[in-house]
Amino acid sequence: MMNKYLKWLAVPVALAALTIASCGSETTPAPSADSDAVVTETAQSRLKAVQDRGFVICASNNSIPGFGFIDNDGDNAGFDIDLCRAVAAAVLGNPSAVEIRPITATEMGATLQSGEIDMLVRTVTTTSSRESQW
Repeated sequence: MMNKYLKWLAVPVALAALTIASCGSETTPAPSADSDAVVTETAQSRLKAVQDRGFVICASNNSIPGFGFIDNDGDNAGFDIDLCRAVAAAVLGNPSAVEIRPITATEMGATLQSGEIDMLVRTVTTTSSRESQW
C-alpha cells in the first residue's frame, strides 16, 4: 500500500509525465503565444485517453538492474517501473493498470513522438540534438 506521502507525490509526477509525453506528439503545433494553453489542452487530451483506455502505456528499458529489468518471476521491476505504477495509481487509482513496452535507446524519440506511448520511463540523457528533435 502506498503511503500518504507517495500518493501526494504521485499526482504531480503523473501530470508532469503525461504533459511531457504529450509535448512529443506530432499534433503539437509550433510554439506560439498560446503555447502554454496548447500544452495544457494536449496534456488533458492525453490524460482523457489514458483514463478512457484504463491503463498507462510506459516505454522502458528491461535490462538495467535497479531501474528497469525482468525479475526472477518474469515481471517488470525497478525504479522506472515503480514510477509508471505511481502514475497509474494517481491517474487511474490502480498501480497495476500499466503496460510496459521495452524499447531501445534508438527507439526513444520516435516512440515518444508517435504518441503510441503515454510515458517514457527509462534512463535518458539530455543532449542538444534530443532537445531540438523531441
